[in-house]
Amino acid sequence: LELKLGYRFQNQAVMDLALTHRSHAQPHNERLEFLGDAVLGWVVAECLYRMYPEWNEGQLTRARAGLVRQKTLAELADSMNLGEQLRVGGGIVLEGAARERALASALEALLGGIVLEAGPETAQSVIERLLRRWWPIISDFADHKDAKTRLQERLQGEGLPPPATCWKRQRVQVIGAASGCVARFRNKHSVHRERAEACVWLSRLPPSG
Repeated sequence: LELKLGYRFQNQAVMDLALTHRSHAQPHNERLEFLGDAVLGWVVAECLYRMYPEWNEGQLTRARAGLVRQKTLAELADSMNLGEQLRVGGGIVLEGAARERALASALEALLGGIVLEAGPETAQSVIERLLRRWWPIISDFADHKDAKTRLQERLQGEGLPPPATCWKRQRVQVIGAASGCVARFRNKHSVHRERAEACVWLSRLPPSG
């Protein structure tokens, strides 16, 4: 793992902590994950700003989101076989979204451990090397607008108010469209992430003029 990570930990206890899922023991890796997440976001933002001077804020934001999202980090962790060394509670089998989240969190925790041991500059070098595989397709992230962004832009263009969200009933509705529809979601994150696709707003909104 250290070979694929490109960094050898000076203190094995730091690495062990980074690989400890909260189901296994206390302390676990969530504090290191917090630190690694912050450093990862900064490094990616700085790299994008430096490498793509022609991009606007929206493109930079979308590209950063694509690189630091859970799915991307989990794929990277999988390529390093990180899951084989992840320490989880006895009898617990992480699958699906839970496994993806655990892998991404452990990778961020490892980055946090590197910051503690060797400082942010070393962590920056490690992060840039790890994310190199995604640079050829980074423009795909930058040009892709998620459902929430497309919905907001369309509503602004039509002079309609923003979508009204009711957390208690877990639903979201656009007011002012000729044809309305309502979508229900499992949690508020699903509302923000998928509401436009689920409601098919773009095809239901009245044309301009």
